[in-house]
Amino acid sequence: MSHAPDVVALLEHAYRIELDDEPWLQEVVSASAPLLQRGMGVFGFLYETMSETAWSVGTVANAGAPQEVAEILRSVAPQSPEEMTRRFYWSKPCISVLDLLGDGPGADFMRNVMSPYGVADTLMIKAADPTGVALSLCAPFSKQRPVARPTLGLWNKLVAHLAAAHRLRRTLRSAVRTGAIATTADAEAVLSPAGKCEHAEAAAQAPDAREALRAAAVHIDRARGRLRREDPTAAVDLWRGLVAGRWSLVDHFDTDGRRYLVARRNDPRAPDPRALTERERQIARFVALGHSNKLIAYELGVSEESVATHVRRAAAKLGVGGRVQLAERVQALGGAESGGAEV
Repeated sequence: MSHAPDVVALLEHAYRIELDDEPWLQEVVSASAPLLQRGMGVFGFLYETMSETAWSVGTVANAGAPQEVAEILRSVAPQSPEEMTRRFYWSKPCISVLDLLGDGPGADFMRNVMSPYGVADTLMIKAADPTGVALSLCAPFSKQRPVARPTLGLWNKLVAHLAAAHRLRRTLRSAVRTGAIATTADAEAVLSPAGKCEHAEAAAQAPDAREALRAAAVHIDRARGRLRREDPTAAVDLWRGLVAGRWSLVDHFDTDGRRYLVARRNDPRAPDPRALTERERQIARFVALGHSNKLIAYELGVSEESVATHVRRAAAKLGVGGRVQLAERVQALGGAESGGAEV
């Protein structure tokens, strides 16, 4: 009897913030392979976008993909034609490389790079957020075929977690390397898997915040139970990208081996495209990255109505008439301007 791949396992691997980059990325790539691979394995890489035409590739991990393809990507991709690089920067979270590039020199360039290794195209999962730091999972394949809509919808949500986990790991990098991440000293809340709040401080002390964290802990516990086998899509729906647009919940084990969920602040810091509020900046950048209102709501752990309101306000402040124009305006204002943080 065959079993569906364990989607929730990918989320569990993604939030292992105590690991260094190489073993962490290898776990993520290996966990994604049963879900993503299309006959030629999967590889992944961490990268940083300094601007829409300048980016650098860092750690690369492989799970059965042609090693030459992964190495070529690492060495060649940052020097790709400018239009190809720009399209990649602003692409949707889940798309094939040739669909992304369309007709033109960029597609010809990619075909020339990949065809000697029997690769017709590559399904690309891009976990990026407004900070400009991201990771990508790539599944090369030998015969072109469309990606099913349910697959796209699921991966859009998984991307939210991969981006959030990677962002949190970078924020906590020094603590990870020194082992201080084992403590809960900098956590804004500590909860039991059943949702009991054991500790709260700062913004987590507010009653509505405590209730949001409690509900999120309960939902994560349900997602990790029988639901992961019985209805993986529903499990992923329950486990939101952020809680109340502010916190990621990650595992913590005390000295007796008891598991808790620690709430760590992890909202993306978006560059300022002219007088928008922090939330408007975040949402405007996600719009420019091709994310739907529904996906943005999932990523930030807020309602779709709230996202739609912020889209309208951001568009009005930037003097544009709607969502498409907002995306174009944010793109015209420039890239991530992330300040050259280490990949």
